[in-house]
Amino acid sequence: MTKKDFCDLALGGVNSNALAKFLSSKKQDQAGNAVYYKAYGFFEKKRIMEGEAKSAARRKNEKDQPEGFALQAPKTMKWVYCVPGEVIPGFY
Repeated sequence: MTKKDFCDLALGGVNSNALAKFLSSKKQDQAGNAVYYKAYGFFEKKRIMEGEAKSAARRKNEKDQPEGFALQAPKTMKWVYCVPGEVIPGFY
């Protein structure tokens, strides 16, 4: 199956650029990407169809994260420079 066929048939018409961006990401960088949700559904159906059990890591994640993982990547720390006595809104 080609990437185009996978995007069209298995993932319901997802753009191949979105798939490439998702595949090249690290950790949860692309959790908000449409591919994340659709690929999860596809591979879960495949697992059930093939009669495979959930992995130990999967069971642990379901136990530790009952509401699932966040669909946004965590914010990265940005350095803020200020002079003594300066007040920056949003920073306390």
